[in-house]
Amino acid sequence: MIRSKVLIVGDGAREHALAARLSLSVHEPRISALVMHENPGIKRIVEKTGGELIKSRLDPNGLINAVDRVNPDIVVIGPEEPQFAGVADKAIELGIPTFGGVPKLLAMIEQSKAFARTLMWKYRIPGRIAFRAFRDINEALQYVSSAGSVAIKPARQSGGKGVRVFWDRQAYLRDSLNKAKATQVITASSDVKAYGDIDDLIVIEEAVTGVEYTVQVITDGKSIIALPPIQDHPHVFDYDVGPECGGMGGP
Repeated sequence: MIRSKVLIVGDGAREHALAARLSLSVHEPRISALVMHENPGIKRIVEKTGGELIKSRLDPNGLINAVDRVNPDIVVIGPEEPQFAGVADKAIELGIPTFGGVPKLLAMIEQSKAFARTLMWKYRIPGRIAFRAFRDINEALQYVSSAGSVAIKPARQSGGKGVRVFWDRQAYLRDSLNKAKATQVITASSDVKAYGDIDDLIVIEEAVTGVEYTVQVITDGKSIIALPPIQDHPHVFDYDVGPECGGMGGP
């Protein structure tokens, strides 16, 4: 039997889960992984299936290096950052079937919250809320001081972190609340500046309540298969308190 060769891009828990499921395939694939950090779980699966663990940047050049070494039959991309860097574009350019990644142009919907919100308003997609995006921190600070209840977010996707919601319900707390808002604007904008790949720094949205959930779909560009809705639990502590931390999981 000729064994297929799979190249997983990424080194987090999500990629470990993908590797674990792929290793159970009846086709007994050789699983290799392109990683920046050595994930022990991924490493064990790679070694067990006869693949190779390749440490490199998760960018197009890193992909080219990995492809030259393992000649995969399929590339499976887990994280968002390789998509933003154009890894899926390079895999498609090389003629390799690719799962889990979208071209850089489409990944902008995930990369930039301002772009995604603008797109929703332009095409009247349900779920629209009022928002403003800022490139100037002073303008954001001036706006947020009188904006009432808001969610303050980094304009860029930053690993699911950096979002804070402020409820302006008690007038006697307003001064303290505005100080907290200003601190969040400065902190979140610093996170975006560190990436340096989008123009907007801060998105300020109307605060909304409700259950947060995610619906993912698998598509070939023509048809889609929707996966079950998954409730997100982003807060670091029980009862939805504490800061939001990417990857806290869901049931």
